[in-house]
Amino acid sequence: MNNENKYQAGVCNIGIQEKRKRMNAGYTGSIITILLWIFFIVSGVPRGYRLLTAIPAMIAAAGFIQAAMNFCAYFGLASVLNFGKVGEQNKVNDEHFRSLDKRKAYQIIAYSVLVGLVVGVLSFVLS
Repeated sequence: MNNENKYQAGVCNIGIQEKRKRMNAGYTGSIITILLWIFFIVSGVPRGYRLLTAIPAMIAAAGFIQAAMNFCAYFGLASVLNFGKVGEQNKVNDEHFRSLDKRKAYQIIAYSVLVGLVVGVLSFVLS
């Protein structure tokens, strides 16, 4: 079964176009993280500020994790899904499905925060 083409509560709530959008967010967040880290090193900003690389790293992680899981955390929390054009959404009405989606959304958020914090600490320690 291809998870990219069919809604599965707590497993898949986005199609290929939404997945692409999240991959692009991951790439953008990664580039910003790297450029910010380089800027902090080159400009001689105090080391503590280097922890701020955690913010774009969280964005990058969220994008890549959502794309890999075929699941949008925001959609999960908002009880919607989309397998069509970006911007189109359908409501999830089943209460049990909504709870599964919210659990998956919180899991993605937790992973993203964890990755961001690790990157922030590494940028502090390695520079």
